[in-house]
Amino acid sequence: DGEEPLIHRSLSYLEERLDPERYFRASRQHIFNLDWVEAMNSRPNGKLVAHLAGDLNVELSHRRSRTFREKRSL
Repeated sequence: DGEEPLIHRSLSYLEERLDPERYFRASRQHIFNLDWVEAMNSRPNGKLVAHLAGDLNVELSHRRSRTFREKRSL
């Protein structure tokens, strides 16, 4: 909405450079730091929602929810 991005790189570019043990690609729009996760909840549609510090919520895509469950043994 008329705002400039802080970083002029794609999330794919950033994802390749971030430590996968600390960061997780939630969707096309979001990557989050796993250290900031306070809770994970499942929605009836099967998607996960990450509740992050600072009262932020990030919904994971269906595919990324499945990947998160596999990697974290949920």
